[in-house]
Amino acid sequence: MRSQQGGAVLGMTIMLVMLATLMLHAMQRQLDLSLSLVADEQQHVRDFHQAQSALNWGLQQAWPQLQGWSCRTQVEYQWRACLLHQEDAQALLFGEPAAQQALLPGDDVPALRLWHWVRTNGNRLDALPGGWIDYCPLSPAQACDDAQ
Repeated sequence: MRSQQGGAVLGMTIMLVMLATLMLHAMQRQLDLSLSLVADEQQHVRDFHQAQSALNWGLQQAWPQLQGWSCRTQVEYQWRACLLHQEDAQALLFGEPAAQQALLPGDDVPALRLWHWVRTNGNRLDALPGGWIDYCPLSPAQACDDAQ
């Protein structure tokens, strides 16, 4: 009778160990997924702040009065700012971070760009109040892709 009780206890112990192992494996997968999400979020925050810095850097530059897109790259940080002159001394400026890399081969990561409507004052730019937006305001949207 004692050996049957010992076998039952041993069987329950093995089942508990297996259940605990499965739970630990599931938790490990969940932590791996969470770590990946945190890394993606950190990269997005870095890109956003770099794009914002590029936009502010672009506002400080002297831009010639050219038709079409005119782009400049900040040498040290590799930010890029581009300007498109419009009518009535208005222009559209965007800033983007250094070349963005796909996280996995084959991923198609869209460029993060921050946009701001500005007024040209000679070669200087003055940011229009309320002119900041986080998407391309031009229609058709392909006009924004011309700034390559």
